[in-house]
Amino acid sequence: ERWTFATTVLWHDGWHTTRLPGLIDGNSPPELRRNQGTLADYFSLDLQVSRTWRWDRQTLTTFLEVTNALNRANSGGVEYDVSELEDESGFLLVPERVELMPLVPSIGVRWSF
Repeated sequence: ERWTFATTVLWHDGWHTTRLPGLIDGNSPPELRRNQGTLADYFSLDLQVSRTWRWDRQTLTTFLEVTNALNRANSGGVEYDVSELEDESGFLLVPERVELMPLVPSIGVRWSF
């Protein structure tokens, strides 16, 4: 086998997350329900092509891989920007989605002997 082509499709439901309220009263703790929120579904299409050369006691393989070939913006979590209200009565929480790796190409060489 000289050339090898591979495709991996990975999909799963979005991870559970705890949603925080947009405003927290400074005088009492917020009521939180763990894992009540859900991030968007995860999807990734990964591609690989490789070429192998074989000799008596050695094998040389070169490869090109592309992870997340469709460059999908998969969510990996939520970060919150916290700022105190001007009257110091509480805090404002602004959620920001954390994205996982974008399209990532990689090349490599594997030499076995």
